[in-house]
Amino acid sequence: MTQRATSLSAMFVTLAMLLGRMTGLLRVLGLAMVLGVTHANDLAILVISVPDILNAMLVGGALGVVLIPEMHRRSELSEQPAGQLIVQTFFVIAVLTSALAFLLNMGGTWFTELLASGFTPDQIKETGKLISIVLIAFPISAVTAVTSAVLQGHHKPVIPAYGNLFFNLVLIMVIFLWVTPGHIEILAWAVVAASAFRLLTQLICCYFVTDLKGAFQSFFRLSSLNRQLMVKYFQALTAIGLVVAFPVVSRSFASMYEGGISLFEYSQKLVELPRGLIGAVISMVIFPRLSQIFA
Repeated sequence: MTQRATSLSAMFVTLAMLLGRMTGLLRVLGLAMVLGVTHANDLAILVISVPDILNAMLVGGALGVVLIPEMHRRSELSEQPAGQLIVQTFFVIAVLTSALAFLLNMGGTWFTELLASGFTPDQIKETGKLISIVLIAFPISAVTAVTSAVLQGHHKPVIPAYGNLFFNLVLIMVIFLWVTPGHIEILAWAVVAASAFRLLTQLICCYFVTDLKGAFQSFFRLSSLNRQLMVKYFQALTAIGLVVAFPVVSRSFASMYEGGISLFEYSQKLVELPRGLIGAVISMVIFPRLSQIFA
């Protein structure tokens, strides 16, 4: 990847992230216009954020930090094709996150109480029904982290960078066309649909850029997922998860006041804009390049 290509990638990623952040802000403003600063708005924001919270704390960035360097390292070793690592990681993440989503769905209201400790029992019951729907999007978002890491590792960061834009555009359309204070459930299904659309766009790109020859050999033995890789993953997960946990705790405390989650989300979007642009260029363009150099 030449210096010119790196610069172009950085420019396109910055543009994509800018559009993604701006549409994210527009999504929050759209909810405020339709629902006001009310409990219904708090409920809508909480429903939208659940898959991203789980993905960021349990999969997300930690997977990319570990998977991208390992892909480059194995590409240098013909006896350890990177395709095996990609396929096995994809299916293991899919199975584990699906099982976790099922357990959270069957575990009662404690998960909802953790996310929104200030809600009343009736509000928690109402929220729990919507969260049970949106939990379907968690495994989808989790495996999207795998496809995103694969594309970044092949120096194709533009499609993953536009992922948030695709996601937000679907939700914005649903918010302005169908969401009302009494019809939040459609927003939960829209989150599932938007997550699936984002994954589909990345899967199509992965098919064209990834060499999957021999990728399904020793599939059930999971030979590519060794102990050293797991240790690196949990180390990265611990560091990133602690950072992600702070907004989750803050949002939970904000739920004690009607409209508190809405106001917190709006403030967070304003703060995330400059930080997100810089972080995206480093993680999606520069980090894969450094991983290839030092593989």
